[in-house]
This record gives sequence, C-alpha cells and structure tokens, in this order.
Amino acid sequence: MIRLVVLFQMLLGRAGSYVAGQRRVLRTAMSDERGSVTIEHVLWAVAVLAFVAVVVGAIGAYINAKVGEIR
Repeated sequence: MIRLVVLFQMLLGRAGSYVAGQRRVLRTAMSDERGSVTIEHVLWAVAVLAFVAVVVGAIGAYINAKVGEIR
C-alpha cells in the first residue's frame, strides 16, 4: 500500500514539474515578439493588394465606359 502512495506522489510530482515547465515556456512565448515583423509584412501586402484591386477596378470601369461611348 505504501508503494502505491509513493508511486502516486512521484507521479504528481512529475506532473507538477511538467506543468511548471510548460507555464514557463508559454510565458516566454507570450512575451517573445519574434514573428511580429512577418505579420506586419503580411498585413502590408494585403493592404497593397486591396489598393491595387481598387485601382484596377476603377481603371477597368473607366475603360468600359469609354468603350460604350465609342459604339
């Protein structure tokens, strides 16, 4: 019976140590700002693509309106 109690205490100790280690890793990951530049670049790329789509759409509408006047 004592072996069972000791086994459970050891398992709980290891589980507590594992959880503490994972908390430390998560705290470090939360304060780490690596990757934020990449996200910034992605957001800028999306903004530029949206702007280009608007400009191309406006030019296409203008050209289609002028083509309609020719006919």
